[in-house]
Amino acid sequence: MEAVETEEDTTRLNVRVPTPLYERFKDKVESEGRTMTWVVLQAIRDYLTE
Repeated sequence: MEAVETEEDTTRLNVRVPTPLYERFKDKVESEGRTMTWVVLQAIRDYLTE
């Protein structure tokens, strides 16, 4: 079962990315009905389980 993060147990992560990459990312997550936060969290989880 996956842990559910709440506002109390989160930390803000700021990342600088090139604007064109950001725009492509934003368009893709929106077209998939996801959020950038959800996709980034999934990528971090996947990275940590490699």
